[in-house]
Amino acid sequence: MIKYEIYTDTFEFRFGKDKSSIPDATAYDIWEWYTEESCQCPEMVCSFDRREDAKAAFNKYYANYGETHAENGNVSWLLRGRVAWLEVNNYDDNGEFDCGVDVIGLSAEPYTGKKD
Repeated sequence: MIKYEIYTDTFEFRFGKDKSSIPDATAYDIWEWYTEESCQCPEMVCSFDRREDAKAAFNKYYANYGETHAENGNVSWLLRGRVAWLEVNNYDDNGEFDCGVDVIGLSAEPYTGKKD
């Protein structure tokens, strides 16, 4: 059985000792860095049986959810923010998660050093 699920999470990436150490990043870069992190703790905010319903909800409530900003930490500069995504997952007949199929919606804000 296929479910369409919307997730949200926050992220924090550490860089060097000055702000210029943070590279410019596209929304896709932010997403790639996020998926490579071991400290993910996403929250499923809603689940749908129909793709159309899930896409409509994502577009209405989460399409502009992504946020990214630089921040001076104690030891290094940080790139912090939040992401949301719409994921297609497969569940078995008992309702147990079987496998992830695809991410079909993403809300992540690109970063440029000129922003902050």
